[in-house]
Amino acid sequence: MNRYLAFGVAAIGLALPSVSSAQDIPGLIGMASLTGTCDRLIAAGDDFSAHCSGMIMQSIYDTGRTGFTLVIGDKGTIVTFSGMEGKKPDPDSQLQSVDKVILNLGIDGVPPTATETDGSCSYRNPYNGPMTIGCHAMDAEGKSYLLQFTTDGSDPEFADL
Repeated sequence: MNRYLAFGVAAIGLALPSVSSAQDIPGLIGMASLTGTCDRLIAAGDDFSAHCSGMIMQSIYDTGRTGFTLVIGDKGTIVTFSGMEGKKPDPDSQLQSVDKVILNLGIDGVPPTATETDGSCSYRNPYNGPMTIGCHAMDAEGKSYLLQFTTDGSDPEFADL
């Protein structure tokens, strides 16, 4: 797994799977996390910026699919911007499509919802200091999904599965 593509691992409690349970997710080959500041989070046009956490997770699948996941609030709700790994405009940049945004309320018996979207994410090499992960997508109804997360410059940690 490309260690620049996945930036690090950390536990976020019940909101994200533990490394041992994550090993049971088909095709999941790595998980990563970074700490920093959630500058902006909009889902379906609603602003959740004041409620998102200071940690972002990235999941990497053997199909090339990746996802950026943030916790919203303290009840285990998470949102994931998911798409396929894209091109590298230069050695220190990465692009990713966003073809769906997944919302998991963290409530037993309530399945996650996946909304089809069209958009992209971009980010830079996290080993070069603080950087911003920026994602923007729109759904078929014209609702906006936006993520802007600025890392604190800490080195990434990894979990290869």
